[in-house]
Amino acid sequence: MAVDFSVEPVGGSYSNQSGEVGYIWKMTWQYEVVSVDLSSGGGHSGLQPNQIGYVEITSQIRAEFVPLWRNQIRSFPGEGQPDGDDDEVGGTPIDRAGTPISVQRNIQDLTITETVNVPDWTTYRNFRFKRNSGTFLGAPAGKVLYKGASVNRTGIDIYQVSHSFVEDNDFHLQQTPYVDQEGQPIDKDDDEHADFVYWVQPFGNLGDFNAISENINNF
Repeated sequence: MAVDFSVEPVGGSYSNQSGEVGYIWKMTWQYEVVSVDLSSGGGHSGLQPNQIGYVEITSQIRAEFVPLWRNQIRSFPGEGQPDGDDDEVGGTPIDRAGTPISVQRNIQDLTITETVNVPDWTTYRNFRFKRNSGTFLGAPAGKVLYKGASVNRTGIDIYQVSHSFVEDNDFHLQQTPYVDQEGQPIDKDDDEHADFVYWVQPFGNLGDFNAISENINNF
């Protein structure tokens, strides 16, 4: 997409067949690639950052380590929404005498920056720590968490709002074992593994992320 150009005289002149005299100019065009893809983590709206309606997406693909008692889990319950203590994790025990093992979890941080006239403070507050209720930029429901927004004033009635999201392949679920009166994981069969491990979803509220901003919805 062509986003800018500049024109400057370079000197010299010429005459056409009719004898009219013209001058030589140099015109330079600037182009940018426009793309939107959550997996690649890049893209913008084609506007300049100081223009109202400008939207830009940046991301960081990373991994972090989380404590797990079970591994080789076939699927997650209810698309990442466990139903209280009824959702036993299943899978293969990997803890050591009730102590969890740190296992890699794939994470993608996503920042969507937009330029607006008036920030919608109430909406930003209401969406804090909600997960996506539907598909969002290609990510299935429940995998993306809205962390909040930072707002910077860049001109008269011009603000840049950066929305922070994080995508988690494991739906942001955490594991927790049943414990006895002494706070130790229950191990009735003495196999040095926790007998009962359940899902915990710390972010139970869902929301339609397209409602955070009209710019995001139209991007």
